[in-house]
Amino acid sequence: MTLGNMRANGVRTLAASCLGRDGNHHRVLDMSGYPGDLPVPSFGPRLRCEVCGHRGADVRPNWNEMYKQEPNTRASSAFKIRERPCQKLRFRP
Repeated sequence: MTLGNMRANGVRTLAASCLGRDGNHHRVLDMSGYPGDLPVPSFGPRLRCEVCGHRGADVRPNWNEMYKQEPNTRASSAFKIRERPCQKLRFRP
């Protein structure tokens, strides 16, 4: 999936989860400043966790954006991506 395809589906952010041993470090990344031809998985290896320092993250489209518009649907509660307000992962080019 590319960022352009993700945007066409109504999602503008990525949900990133740290792959380090300590785990449980999450962040939602705004991708509005990046071109649409970039593949979503290409961002994972470039992320470094600010808490544990591990390089690499699991990166997926933040599908919660789609489900927030329909909070009472069954699908929205079944497919929640855990979001945390803390900013623990950052993108390093």
